[in-house]
Amino acid sequence: MTVYAPTRVGERAKFFARLMLHVPKADRLLLAGDWNVSLDEALRPGAPTTNRGDVRTVLEFIAEMTLVDPFPILNPDDPGYTWTSHLQRDRQTVTRRRLDYFLLSEQVMDRVTSVRHFCHPISDHKPVVVDLRLSLGCERGRGFFRLNSQVLRVLGVGEWVKDHMTRWEGARHLLNSNAEWLDGGLAITSGVLDVISRILARTRNKREANCMKKVEEAEDRMEGQPISRLVWASERERRLAEWDNIQEEKQKQWTEVLKVKGIETHDKMTKETFQKLQPSRLQQQMIELKHPFVESAPPACSATGMLQYARMYYEDILTSRRPQDGVNVDLSSGTDMWDSTTVKLHTSAKLNLDRPFTVEELSQALKSMVKGKSPGVDGLPVEFYAANWGCLARVIPGATRRWWMRRRGETWEDFRQVFDTAEGYYKEKLRSGVGNDERKVAQRSDEGGIAKAL
Repeated sequence: MTVYAPTRVGERAKFFARLMLHVPKADRLLLAGDWNVSLDEALRPGAPTTNRGDVRTVLEFIAEMTLVDPFPILNPDDPGYTWTSHLQRDRQTVTRRRLDYFLLSEQVMDRVTSVRHFCHPISDHKPVVVDLRLSLGCERGRGFFRLNSQVLRVLGVGEWVKDHMTRWEGARHLLNSNAEWLDGGLAITSGVLDVISRILARTRNKREANCMKKVEEAEDRMEGQPISRLVWASERERRLAEWDNIQEEKQKQWTEVLKVKGIETHDKMTKETFQKLQPSRLQQQMIELKHPFVESAPPACSATGMLQYARMYYEDILTSRRPQDGVNVDLSSGTDMWDSTTVKLHTSAKLNLDRPFTVEELSQALKSMVKGKSPGVDGLPVEFYAANWGCLARVIPGATRRWWMRRRGETWEDFRQVFDTAEGYYKEKLRSGVGNDERKVAQRSDEGGIAKAL
């Protein structure tokens, strides 16, 4: 369960008293959140807050539910401050407290391996993370790969793709068909662009990690003398502002991704806008609700009718349509979408499967395809084909409709076989020095670091 306690002392005491009535009696219980009460100060002998109403209530709640705070047990030498007061707003005084923590039952506490907190520029509270050891024994299933389209903006990538597809013509005689040749060329393209994308992501993450390290360094220096505490508190806020600028850049990128998915965005997420998310009215009155499935059904205007429509909606989402199958059943091994299909292709349609596409057909299809989608198992998105259509338009039309169906319908293992076939030729090119152009693409990148990896 997540908890967010009020900031006022009187409201906190009432909140904890009500919370005790709503938390179920369970052997495996985990509560986490912003409690706005420092247990470290409350448990310190002679502390002025020991007899305060909210402190007594939360201590009674912990004793009644038999809960444990894992942070001081696993980090005895770390004060674990999760909140720091604002230097300018609080008149040049610095206050630090541990207000965010986990409360666990004894059975859950036995499975905890670590508890830690880390900085984040969007809030004056630090997130707290707990690692639990679970014995579920579940294996991770087959993943899904799609290239990050932002790599297409890197200087020189478009030139490399054009040059690669031109030089890939020399490998056409090494493969059995034009389809395998095209699959291999696109597989190499996908692999190289994936490496560039990973290096760019690592560069961005390293930059953000350096900002986090500087903020943590300033917080460590605040443990010194009172005068130096004010100096390093001011330096901490300056470094947080630098980190916040990086977060705004990331938010702009996410805004572009959301627009591709059709989600409208109106503002960037900053500290000020985050603090304004609370609605002007705490309770929005609902006067009617449409039927979740039948458009012609009359809307529900009473509380009973709206609850009935809501129950039908969530029951459809949370209830399986295959109650005979368990959670570990692999549906792909026992059924296929073609099993329930009774429509058959006519002879003319079957012949069309072996007719190559024309440039006009593919160009029109590319214009109508949704951005962000990946038409093949190589993970290359629609944006890749649109950005490099000038060089791809002369090689893709030779492929037939069967080739496109196979690219969408077969498994990743089939794609790997094609990639392995082309990989030998690609390595031979690198050994002979032809791969220098790929390194030039990396050297022209604004982010840097790609040339070293390639």
